[in-house]
Amino acid sequence: MEETIYIGSDKSCKTLTEALSRIKEKQKNAKKEPNKIYCLLLSPGLYREKLSLDLDHIIIKGTGQKPEDTRIVWQDGAEDLDSRGEKLGTFRTPTLYIDGKTLILENLSIENLAGPGKAVGQAIALALNVQRALIKDCVLIGDQDTLFLAPLPEKAIQKKGFLGSEAWSKREENANIFYRCKIEGGVDFIFGSGAAYFEECLIKAGRGYVTAASTPPGATYGFIFHACRVENRDFIEEPHYYLGRPWRDHAKTAFLKSYLDKGLYSQGWHDWNKEESREKSCYEEWANEGPGSQNSERVAWADRLDAMPEAYQLENYIDYFDFPAGQRNEVLS
Repeated sequence: MEETIYIGSDKSCKTLTEALSRIKEKQKNAKKEPNKIYCLLLSPGLYREKLSLDLDHIIIKGTGQKPEDTRIVWQDGAEDLDSRGEKLGTFRTPTLYIDGKTLILENLSIENLAGPGKAVGQAIALALNVQRALIKDCVLIGDQDTLFLAPLPEKAIQKKGFLGSEAWSKREENANIFYRCKIEGGVDFIFGSGAAYFEECLIKAGRGYVTAASTPPGATYGFIFHACRVENRDFIEEPHYYLGRPWRDHAKTAFLKSYLDKGLYSQGWHDWNKEESREKSCYEEWANEGPGSQNSERVAWADRLDAMPEAYQLENYIDYFDFPAGQRNEVLS
């Protein structure tokens, strides 16, 4: 069963916040329908909202000509203070946080405009804690920590833990597909422990690290980038970014048949000054092109593959995680 809700200035709901309030009210007054799908169709426009969704099955689509026509925007940074004068920390910053079982986001721009990480700290645009998510034709914009893919690592390094994540700290196996998306950032701007497949995506890299995975030990999948383009975000030609560094020891990331711009450091990868992570992490490259793909100076502890592993084909990734038929067809058709 699916219910469609139209959102925009001349629609039944003017904001996403209003639409979610109506859904919650309906759920409170009706018999629970665990498999009901809510489809939110957003008219083009600027939605200046900070949102936290906990719906099991949800579709959110922008109805404009392009993703930038429908923007969800906020500007919280980790260094900002809450009402008690305490710093927000990373996990209270997301513009959009979604918790659920299945999700489709399409034709949207989701942005955290807090500013450069050096000034405001981490500032998440999109945080996903969804068992099976498809993000299609979307734009994600931030600087430090633009995209978080749950679950969280088992233990926090800071004394206060993962401040702000108390309500969404479940550590289930989550899998995501990003199809024809644009993701922009600087430091660790794609991070977390969830599995993710990036197909035909444009990655705009500023100064820093594209990924900071915290893949669970023994996981089959970490982050896979296939047929993507990694380009300079700030028109900097000299080396200024790495493909990844390990947020936790068993980080797993692969770049396959992708274009790598000349802003990439020739070493390719960084160990976050944790030599023990070199043996435990898995960093792989295969058949990449572009000026940044020259791997003669790559770090010795990264793998240069002779062929694409069969498990890394998109169809096998989808099969492994048993994506819902609708999401499968959206990508493979």
